[in-house]
Amino acid sequence: MADGAAIRQALPEPSDTFFHGLPRHRNRGEAVKGPLTRWRKLPLPAVLSLAAVLVLVLALVDLRTGIDIRFSIFYWLPIAAVTWRAGRGWGLAAAGTSAVARLWSESQGLFTHDSASVALLDFLFYFISYGTLCLLLAKLRDLLDLMEGMAHTDQVTGIPNARAFHAAIQREIALSAKTGLPLSLAYMDVDNFKKVNDHFGHEAGDDLLRRLVPAARTAMRAGDMMARLGGDEFAILLPSTGEEEAATAVERLRGNLGDEAKWPCPVTLSVGIITVSKGIYTVEEILHAADALMYEVKRSGKDGVRQVVLGAKGGAVRKER
Repeated sequence: MADGAAIRQALPEPSDTFFHGLPRHRNRGEAVKGPLTRWRKLPLPAVLSLAAVLVLVLALVDLRTGIDIRFSIFYWLPIAAVTWRAGRGWGLAAAGTSAVARLWSESQGLFTHDSASVALLDFLFYFISYGTLCLLLAKLRDLLDLMEGMAHTDQVTGIPNARAFHAAIQREIALSAKTGLPLSLAYMDVDNFKKVNDHFGHEAGDDLLRRLVPAARTAMRAGDMMARLGGDEFAILLPSTGEEEAATAVERLRGNLGDEAKWPCPVTLSVGIITVSKGIYTVEEILHAADALMYEVKRSGKDGVRQVVLGAKGGAVRKER
């Protein structure tokens, strides 16, 4: 491992040959936000108010049309709207309100109940039918939430996956361009991971990946983000972080691995760090550059760190640690 002295080497800007020919990563941006997703972000008081107005309008229309035309099916609209936004508790409240409104419109019109017990049974029938809709929709909402979480979470380590990481770095690039603050990304590969799987089994390999996460978190700040990009490759996003801070965090992580006594075998990392100090670079350019640096470490003997500072005065700065 080098002594940490800076090795200055002018590198072309991202539009030139530095990024040319590097392996391309698939775009893993966030899924397009649909109307159902946007609805769940609306203020709850506004949704409840809109639902209450809709229930009142339906009750008045029901009253005007009498028994010949019934609008009972349309009460499902405010119930569904409230349930999708606020969950089953508020949804059941909307179901009860709708049942009361429908019962009121019937009792005020041509149709009247013979007794209070008949009116109660009618209310229960309406509430059960509306409540069933509410519970089914709430269950669907929970399942979609679970699927969304699984789509953005690595199932072995429990940390964000490549898709979630790609969305996060897009946001941080935009924020860095707006504020002028630096941004760093560390791209890491676990050295000799295949040997761990071959000698100790895949369960031991998965356990190693899981225990890599707390070792990394102790070296990270609260606002940093670690993700598993696939296989034994990880990345750490370090917002508002310059070159020295990023290098220090990575060295802390590597030190934590050396202090861990329960690894099945010595664990080291090959790391490429990209720090953007100035200028606008795309997600692909930053990831490809960090990936290329990591592979340089691999080819030169593993267990090391190489860093490039993009946008530095006088050209990019390369460091080996």
